[in-house]
Parts: sequence; C-alpha cells; structure tokens
Amino acid sequence: MPDFSLPDALAEAYASAPSDEIILHTLEMRHPAFSQPVRVVKDPADFNATLEPDAPVDGGQVVTFVGAAFEFHNPPVERASSPEIEIEFDNVAGDLVPYLDATSQSTELIQVTYRPYL
Repeated sequence: MPDFSLPDALAEAYASAPSDEIILHTLEMRHPAFSQPVRVVKDPADFNATLEPDAPVDGGQVVTFVGAAFEFHNPPVERASSPEIEIEFDNVAGDLVPYLDATSQSTELIQVTYRPYL
C-alpha cells in the first residue's frame, strides 16, 4: 500500500470516487476528561463505520459517528510543520457541550483524528 500524505490521499480518494458517491468527513476527539472518544460526522445523519485496525481507541470496531455541523480547513500543502487543521462547530450540539465543558479547566490538549469515508 502506498504511503500517501493527507493531501495526496484525499486527492486520490476524490479522483477515484464515482460521481454518485460522496466523502463523509469524520472527527474523533479524545481527551483524558472524556469517558469515551467523541465521534462526529459532517452530515445530518449518524454514520456507522469500521475503524482502522491500529486506531487509538476501538481499532477494527464498528463505531457510530454522530451527525454534526462543523467546518474544517486543512493546512496548506507546502507547510512543513506538523499537520494542523482548523475546526469550527456551528451551534455546538447539546451532546458536545458536556465534553467541551470538561476540557475547559484542563491544560491537556484534545487529540483529534480526521477520517474521510466514501
């Protein structure tokens, strides 16, 4: 399997996707204050998907990503530093508020995994 960078892998996925398929953008957020990862999909409907075998949590398992309104922006391709994305949640869903509140008093960073699914 080729070792793609994120921009290359996304370009490959978009190029090979049939015109009637879409890519579902998902985020998995982990923090010591969370009892479990928070998983969301940029779609109105919830989405069940199988995680990669070496996922940080629940590897190889089918998990549910909850439908949520969010935007994200990938870093410019030419940036050589560690990968960063900007995430904006629109009208944060009530389900996410307790998790965000739990992190507000913490100095620990939220770890985020971005996964695109066809």
